Amino acid sequence: MVAGRQGSLPGIDRMIAPLINAVPVRVKFDPKQSLDDLLRDVQDQSISMISYEHTELLDIRRLGGGAEIGSRFNTLLVVQPAGEKDYVHKIQDGPFQSPPETLSSRDGLDNFNPNAVMVMCQLASDNSIALQISFDSKVIDSAQMGRIAAQFEHVIRQVCKSTNRNIDDIKTVSAQDLAELWKWNANVPTPISACVHELIDKTMTQYPQDLAICACDGTLTYGELYILHIRHRTRVFDFVSYNFDISWSNHLQTLISGGCLCIPSESDRRNDIPGAFNRMSCDYTYFTPSVARSLEPSTMPGLRTLAMGGEPIQNKEVARWTQANNIIGIYGPAECAQALSFMHLGQETRNNHVGHSYGATTWMVQPGSPERLAAIGTVAELAIEGSTIVYRSTPLIEGALESIKDVIPATDFQEQSIMDALQDPPPGRYPHWIFDLPTDVDFSRLERACEILINHFDILHTVFVQAEGRFWQVLLSGLKPTYDVVDAGEEDLAELTNSICEEDIKRPRVLGRSFIRFIVVKHASGEHKFILRISHAQFDGFSWGSVLDTLWSIYKQDSPLSVGPSFSQYIAYSERKREEIQRYRRTRLHGSPAPSWKKSDPSTEDGVLCNPDNRLTIKETIQMSSERPLNQHGVSVATLFHAACALVLARQCQEREVVLGRLVTGRSMLPSHLQNVVGPTMTEVPIRVTVEEDDTVTTIARRLHSQFLHDSAHETEVTDFGWRTAFQQQEDGNFKFLGQPSSIAFYEGAIPSRIRPEIYATPTKNGKLELEFEGNKKLISEDVVRDVLAGLRDALI
Repeated sequence: MVAGRQGSLPGIDRMIAPLINAVPVRVKFDPKQSLDDLLRDVQDQSISMISYEHTELLDIRRLGGGAEIGSRFNTLLVVQPAGEKDYVHKIQDGPFQSPPETLSSRDGLDNFNPNAVMVMCQLASDNSIALQISFDSKVIDSAQMGRIAAQFEHVIRQVCKSTNRNIDDIKTVSAQDLAELWKWNANVPTPISACVHELIDKTMTQYPQDLAICACDGTLTYGELYILHIRHRTRVFDFVSYNFDISWSNHLQTLISGGCLCIPSESDRRNDIPGAFNRMSCDYTYFTPSVARSLEPSTMPGLRTLAMGGEPIQNKEVARWTQANNIIGIYGPAECAQALSFMHLGQETRNNHVGHSYGATTWMVQPGSPERLAAIGTVAELAIEGSTIVYRSTPLIEGALESIKDVIPATDFQEQSIMDALQDPPPGRYPHWIFDLPTDVDFSRLERACEILINHFDILHTVFVQAEGRFWQVLLSGLKPTYDVVDAGEEDLAELTNSICEEDIKRPRVLGRSFIRFIVVKHASGEHKFILRISHAQFDGFSWGSVLDTLWSIYKQDSPLSVGPSFSQYIAYSERKREEIQRYRRTRLHGSPAPSWKKSDPSTEDGVLCNPDNRLTIKETIQMSSERPLNQHGVSVATLFHAACALVLARQCQEREVVLGRLVTGRSMLPSHLQNVVGPTMTEVPIRVTVEEDDTVTTIARRLHSQFLHDSAHETEVTDFGWRTAFQQQEDGNFKFLGQPSSIAFYEGAIPSRIRPEIYATPTKNGKLELEFEGNKKLISEDVVRDVLAGLRDALI
């Protein structure tokens, strides 16, 4: 907060008017920089800002980019200079007294504080400072605010004592922090002098007749477990994939405590979680929040204890599982055979921490400096003090803080793709692309080209994290991609390539790490393969050609690469348009009918919708009439196709008005400087059509042509509009990779069934139109689909 009276205007210091203004301040520093240099830089910056201190925040935001993001601060600092009167000590009821209750969020400042935190520093004539903090207790609690105030005092005393030191030498851990840390870690856990198998052996002798394992293919009692040499009565649903370390927790804790480990079949684990849980009479399970979010709590009425971990846990997710007596948050790095910390969660619990540790002592240390404790509440690394060793965690994001170039929000389409990638196994938005390599390929040059490619496009050197209830993309500099070489010898190349892709799908996907991986498969015959794994959160079909062309240019060492638009520029543009698009959509869809395409089938609620066995795929090729040129009456074949879909679906549903979705590139009305951006801009827009009795495909297409022009300026958000339609461009039959003709294949594993009906149309060179339907047998019958395709054929020929 600035007074606004430092400018060169004569008499501005005596002007009777409110000139105060809130301005964003950015302070960058090197930990090795001296305090003198930092203070000088801050002072110089303050002086240079005087000419611009009356600029309104709204005007700063309109500049876009970093200015728009930086102006959305939620912490305000106000420094009041010492006046003729010592307000701190002489004004009895003034706002700058300093009793302990000034840290209370009930203070009078809260009546006009719109910020999450407002810090007011009142300077006094005796060189003292009175600190008053107004804060939102829903954002930060009183205990943490007290710690921050103590840390501030501790730091400012060190700065006042001497500025002849480096920033890195300033200690942020206050005396209050140290006292609290020692209180938390006063009692070091006593090591258990027994091996795991001895603990299980003790349980086997206590409960020989109780079930230890209840699997899809048989059962095993503790007595039988004892014969095989390998909290009592709890039945644990063993949902977790054995690729993940949390499976150890399920196994060991259950068998040591005398519970029953209930193991579903792989098919049930992927496609029928509630059904398997209920059939095995389970009452305890561990889910990631993403998995828990995908399930309906009412389908698992017997659940008594729900453990969650692996991702941030939102209060709204805790509130959904009302039938559970206990909801537990679990945290522990993969190197711990058991979970490290536990926390009982409730609807009012503040879920931004992981609870207290059990079985070990935990410390937070400064990133990169394990010998220095971190202040409570700051970004830090975890150090786990065990009975034999101390383990220090790696940073949460690959690379140090100085390697982070930017942090930007993920789009709606990206969020869907990220959640798909984190599933086990991931569905179709996590494909493996397989290319033929030239027989004379230079493998070393190719590896180097892949690394340069990743760091050329910002969307490719991006990792994803989750915070504050949404996903973010973190742009890293100098990212080194995973690049593996497999020597196939004389093995069957196609079979080995598919096997490599299948094994890679089973590898855990982790937030904070790159989703991209390169694999080269060398074969004795010289027919090598190149596999690229990439999430749809980082590319779309339109920009894919640019990526491959750039890889070829890097590989052949052409002239310097051109610098195109960054994906972060696209994100900034989309965020500015979001509110306008929402208003447009609300107006467009006001009073529209809800989709009514689902058939009535009670099995649609049994948790098996995504089973690949329910996938319904029907293809048909139709010959377009020669009387329908590529651009008839000013409309394209794509518009005619969508008009035909609207007409046929209106008749099929016996409705006068229909709404369906249209998949688009999202690039139609982008500014010229963003047209060629590399990244996923794909989105879905609604088609709303009122069909009259005398309407034809052509009359509807003319109306849609105008609607599509208006829609093209509002292509950002992804929404479910019932039926999804898409008109795809014809694929190039002369595909080349690294300058040589190449086949192109995809490996996506078992593709889950769609939960919406989708129709894709692709034109061919001979004037035909290839139609492909993708849907779910549980939601729509094959007869209905064939009727729709027949209607499209009749409407378009």
